Formats: sequence, structure tokens, C-alpha cells
Amino acid sequence: MKRLKISFCIVVLLFLNFAVFAESVQKVPEGMEAIRIGGSAELIVPKGAKTRRVGAQIIVEGTKEYMSRRFSEMEKRLAAMEEGQKTLMKEIESLKNIIEKQEAEKTSKAENIKE
Repeated sequence: MKRLKISFCIVVLLFLNFAVFAESVQKVPEGMEAIRIGGSAELIVPKGAKTRRVGAQIIVEGTKEYMSRRFSEMEKRLAAMEEGQKTLMKEIESLKNIIEKQEAEKTSKAENIKE
């Protein structure tokens, strides 16, 4: 009987240990990240959110600040992509012109050989 009680206690302790461990492992939602704010404490914030420490407090930037900063970053990135696209379109046009010239030269050479 005593062995049964001891084995039951061991099973209960193991179960509680697994339950605590499973609870501590937390899934981070998509688009979010976990920031370690102390020994084992974590704070889940949007990816790229700025944090600052004031004394013992950790302050995460507000929603308005975060969204305005992200939009301005996106606008800069979009402008850079548009510039890159314009450059690529110019290069494509120049390559088209080169190919057209080469084809015209080939056809004129072919016509000269036939004559």
C-alpha cells in the first residue's frame, strides 16, 4: 500500500512538472516577437516595435507611433523599389534597342550575301 502511495505521488509530481513546463512554452503569434525583459520574463510585441527602459519599467511604443513609423519605412522602401524598377525598365529598353540593331544588321548582311 505504501508503494502505491509513493508511486502515485511521483506520477502526480511528474504530471504537474510537465503541465508547468508546457504552460511556460508559449507560441508567439504570427507577426509578433517575444522580447526578454528580465531573467525569464518575456513580453510579446509586434515585430520591429521599439522598446525603451525607464527605470525598472519597459515601455513599448504606442500603436500610433508604431504604425506611423512602419508606414514611413514602407513608403521609403516603396520609393526605392520604384526607382529600381525605373532603372530596370531603362536597361530593358536599351537591351531591346541593341537586339533590334543586331537583328537589322543580320538581315542586311543576309540580303547583301544573296545579291
